[in-house]
Order: sequence, then structure tokens, then C-alpha cells
Amino acid sequence: MLARVLAPLLGLFLMIVATPIKADPRVMGLQLQCESTPGLMFEMVQEKYGEIPFSSGRGIIQSISGQWLEAEIYMFINPTKGSYSVIAVDPGSGLQCMLLAGQQFKPVGKNL
Repeated sequence: MLARVLAPLLGLFLMIVATPIKADPRVMGLQLQCESTPGLMFEMVQEKYGEIPFSSGRGIIQSISGQWLEAEIYMFINPTKGSYSVIAVDPGSGLQCMLLAGQQFKPVGKNL
């Protein structure tokens, strides 16, 4: 099972390394923290930060090589402290990646 997860990641890594990166102010290369153990990323945000599941949906994420990847997206929040996390899960492998984490979560008013 580990080989099924690591082989595509190795391929993606080699693609990224072999792809020349052009300076483009509209593109932001990101490094994501990912976890292959099922549920571990969810447990971490719930236990360490006291966040609870808030929303979920399907989304797409563009890799640095330009490839679009489908993912299940989950958002967790701590309504008392205002921390939040957004986690993407690859539906095929179950790989979980932290897309972003932040603080001061609050609803947006009408004057956005």
C-alpha cells in the first residue's frame, strides 16, 4: 500500500523538479504538509487546535507543474479561539495535505 502512495508522489516530484519554473507574479509555488496515514491530519487539527469539522466539498488544486488535481476539501474551525484549517484529501490515495491554517476566523459582513 505504501508503494501505491509513494510511487505517484515520486513521479510528481520528478515532474516538478524537471519542470522549469518561470518567474510569474501571478503564480505562487507552495510547499504543503501531507500525511499518508488515514485520518492523522484530521486528528491533529482536532486534538492539537480544538478545531471541529465545519464544511466539506469537492475541489481542484493546480500543481506547480500546471496539472489540475481533484480533491475532497475539508474545513475545520475552533469557534472559541478562531483558528481554522483547510485540508485536501486525494480521493484515490487518501493522501491528506494541509492547504492552509490560520487564525481570527469570523463571518464576513455585508460590506465585503
